[in-house]
Amino acid sequence: MIGTKSAGGLGYQNRDIARHLQVCSWLVAEAGGRAQQRGEYLKERRQREFLHSLDWILFAEHPCISGIVEAASKLGVQVACIPNWEFTSPYMSWMRHVHLMICPTMHCYRHLTDWKQRYGFHWRIVHVPWPVDAKKFKFRARRRCERFLFVNGTGGIRARQLDGRLTDYRRKGGSLIVEAARIAPELKFLVYSQRGALPRSPPNIEFRGAPQDNRRLYRDGDVCVQPSHWEGIGLPLLECQAAGLPLVTTDAPPMNEYQPLCTIAVASQDIVCLTDQPFPSPRMTAQSLVEVLRPSIIPTSPKPAGKLALSSSENIPGKSRSASFLTQCDAERRLSKIPAI
Repeated sequence: MIGTKSAGGLGYQNRDIARHLQVCSWLVAEAGGRAQQRGEYLKERRQREFLHSLDWILFAEHPCISGIVEAASKLGVQVACIPNWEFTSPYMSWMRHVHLMICPTMHCYRHLTDWKQRYGFHWRIVHVPWPVDAKKFKFRARRRCERFLFVNGTGGIRARQLDGRLTDYRRKGGSLIVEAARIAPELKFLVYSQRGALPRSPPNIEFRGAPQDNRRLYRDGDVCVQPSHWEGIGLPLLECQAAGLPLVTTDAPPMNEYQPLCTIAVASQDIVCLTDQPFPSPRMTAQSLVEVLRPSIIPTSPKPAGKLALSSSENIPGKSRSASFLTQCDAERRLSKIPAI
């Protein structure tokens, strides 16, 4: 395996892969400005040694180390990539040396299938929904909603619009949470953020720093709200459900692939890009978010609801609903079918 151990989402993906697939060797690339220097050193001194006894190399998003995919291909080593679609381009030099694309969402699978047909790539493409280690997260069924959870992380990056300007919002949709809290002070939010408090936040938002152990993200709060403008995978959207929190997210792929209990209607779209490939970025209104969340604070029936951890193995788009979505939950249909690790 090749990749970074950074504190961000990609490093988290890599640690999950290394732990659960039990990779025999992990070539770690340093993050930030030193990555290229380290990459060149490995290219000259250690690439052939590292690759010599391997059958496959695997990386998520991009190989991190310059030239290693091409070197592996020349040595007859098979190359597998888990692409994060938003950071991928058919014009990246290593793309033609990949043998297998493992797509973690149907949205990604459709992107890569289109590129294979249009650009003549020869890789095999499979859709393997990103699994959640359900044993890692302590499940607690929520029977009433008193506080909403939003996992902000670093907030996500800003994309670039076609005229070159950066978007005035970040990927995770934190500004929508702040605006919704201002419109509806009766809604209480718990926000975990690696960047501290969001600007101009009202008093009904409680901020906490990111915990060292991500399992602690889902101990408090009753419903997880993630109004993302785009996601590669969107780990909190899956993990929250493994911990028992129903999910509210954007009614656009890949977010609505994860069987959300309720979705936020898309009002419009921007065309943005992170590479040379433009893609639509859904825009929601804070008022739409409030209309979805307000009914949920009605207490639900005391009847046992069963586990609310939802399957990540089916592509079932969410449907916008404004009734109390906790009371609408059908426990038998929602029994967890999270793929085993």
